[in-house]
Amino acid sequence: MMLSVSHAITPKIRLDGSAMYQHSDFNSGGSSAADELFFGSLMATYQFNPFIAVEAGYMFDRLDSDLLSGFRSYTRNRVFIGTRLTY
Repeated sequence: MMLSVSHAITPKIRLDGSAMYQHSDFNSGGSSAADELFFGSLMATYQFNPFIAVEAGYMFDRLDSDLLSGFRSYTRNRVFIGTRLTY
């Protein structure tokens, strides 16, 4: 399941958000395991002109896994800021 939202605050400022959830079941040789995966992100963009924009965002990832005795499970947080140049 995925959800994505984009909203223009002003003509130059835009907010984008998205979330995704996935559940997977694995059956092999009489044993079973499951993965639950979640991604979420929020990004803000300021458009200086049609060619230059500044972006800042946050991303969250989480995997809960029964595979490999849970050694695949993780939580990750990422923050970024950057410039986008278009020609």
